[in-house]
Amino acid sequence: MAKPLPGKRVEIDSEKETFTMFKDKCAEILGIKAELVYNIYGELINMIPDLQNNEVYYISSVRLIFVTTDI
Repeated sequence: MAKPLPGKRVEIDSEKETFTMFKDKCAEILGIKAELVYNIYGELINMIPDLQNNEVYYISSVRLIFVTTDI
């Protein structure tokens, strides 16, 4: 598995930009094809209103699979 890249800050104007534009900015900054956006809890983010100011998000070029088990 590839090592995660260091974090980068992305500025967006939520009134003028779309979620696709946000992913395109992320792709350009990180040098990957940004397919999916996850928050720190592993929840898939797919709309600008779901993004919170100053939060950490994970940008992925592949779909992540989270497996939980009850112990």
